[in-house]
Amino acid sequence: MTTLLRTLSTETLKMKRTLGFWLTLLAPMVVAGLEFLVMASQGENMMEFANGQPWLWHMKFTLMLWGLFVLPLFVTLETALLAGWEHGNSTWKLLYAQPVPRWMVTAAKQFSGLVLLGISHIFLGLAVIGTGLLLRHFVPALGLDTPVPWLEMLGYCLLIYLIAWLIIAVHSFVSLRWSSFVVAMAVGIVATMSGVFFIRSEEYAPYYPWAMQGLIANKLLEEGWPVSQLIWGIGGGLLIFLLSNLYLAQRDVL
Repeated sequence: MTTLLRTLSTETLKMKRTLGFWLTLLAPMVVAGLEFLVMASQGENMMEFANGQPWLWHMKFTLMLWGLFVLPLFVTLETALLAGWEHGNSTWKLLYAQPVPRWMVTAAKQFSGLVLLGISHIFLGLAVIGTGLLLRHFVPALGLDTPVPWLEMLGYCLLIYLIAWLIIAVHSFVSLRWSSFVVAMAVGIVATMSGVFFIRSEEYAPYYPWAMQGLIANKLLEEGWPVSQLIWGIGGGLLIFLLSNLYLAQRDVL
């Protein structure tokens, strides 16, 4: 356990020197800012369908934008940057030569990605609440003068994050397996675009990893927490993390 904690501590120090750490804060701010502009200009028409839940409606639209378009590409970029530190400096051999089991090295990378993306979802929730408070002041007609449902809004961000474990696991494996940044980004772009296509399918969208987040966000207020997608996202993610870790730990580094 001590060795694993040291490995994770080393990854934490590395993260502070990467662009990925700052993107964890910047990406949610950009999405929340875009939603602020949309709500400021067209929010009155959108709030007609809020059913007395203006804050949750505000969060719903932000998560739809985040889950379908931004999150898959953001995951791709974050995982590629985390692995790129070792690929770019050719330090895999040095890491594997340390008196630490190989699986701990790759597990630390995977865990770092989960932590960074978890932080980004917390920050997204806080940013949405912040923009909502600004809208309350500048556009009072939106009805955001009601009490802020902090727990529900942050809970929805947690839901999307947990479902996203599956795509985090997939992109972590791709970025760790292939040293080319182009390969990682190509997989992410193709998967994201296919998610936009599959989201229209009632049969495949609920279980297609790159469409699930956007679809769940769209139906959040009507259907609540989707248990099957949670199991698929968390369970599938953990399984891929485990299998990819075993594979990467046994793979020869040339």
